Amino acid sequence: MVVYGLLALGLVVFLYPYLWMVSGTLMTNEAFYRGDSNYLLPNPFSIYVWEYLFIEIRDVFPIARYTMNSLITTSGAVVIYLVTGVLAGYALARKPVPFKGVIVWLLFATFMFPGITLLIPTFFVVYRLGLINTYLGIILVLAAEPLPFVLLYRFFRDIPVEYEYAGRVDGAADLRILWSILIPLAMPAIVAAGLLGIIMSWNAFIFPFMLATSTDLYTLPVSLLYFQNVQLWSTAHERIGVAVVATLPPIIVFIVAQRRVMSGFTGGLKS
Repeated sequence: MVVYGLLALGLVVFLYPYLWMVSGTLMTNEAFYRGDSNYLLPNPFSIYVWEYLFIEIRDVFPIARYTMNSLITTSGAVVIYLVTGVLAGYALARKPVPFKGVIVWLLFATFMFPGITLLIPTFFVVYRLGLINTYLGIILVLAAEPLPFVLLYRFFRDIPVEYEYAGRVDGAADLRILWSILIPLAMPAIVAAGLLGIIMSWNAFIFPFMLATSTDLYTLPVSLLYFQNVQLWSTAHERIGVAVVATLPPIIVFIVAQRRVMSGFTGGLKS
């Protein structure tokens, strides 16, 4: 009981600031600055902040467009790296790939380097490809994430080879075995990798900011900085509205599927 009590207390401590933000966006300006924002139940209820963001300043700060940009780049990145992660993970786990040990070691080694160290080489690669200020350029950079390869490689490696033998006896080729046998068995890792990819791609700031030379391609995290610059007359009440819009989708995704994320992650990284 003591452990559960401490966990519940920790949950309240971590959730309260965000619930306070969400509650604040549903208050009037007067109630917010009067101190009613200390309570989680808006009184009186108001959608002023949402009208301000999506209607009043949409010509200066098109938050709906930035939301769509985040949806496009996140969806594209997750689809690409799940497809490549499944194929590469299967090949590394099941096929006699030359220098397999070196490749796997390099994939693990990438976790030791902060992403900011790759800013300059990444920019020049995207520039040489002519993909600066394009959706494709941002998507490809966000898709270059080693986590799905590691998760799926370990899952495929730990699946007993007897499942494959049964498929080969029936005359199934590699892709058929992968699609009909191994992918269903590795679905926890695939879902976990996809959900973690959604969270990481949605929250990415440095690379989308560097590769988007036009505000039309800004994603929601980048738009937070832009909002501070162009909306000098905005208040703290209005700024938390932008923060809620930018952070709510990945939080919802994680809450809905947190068990699958953790089970897939721990299962994929176990020895």
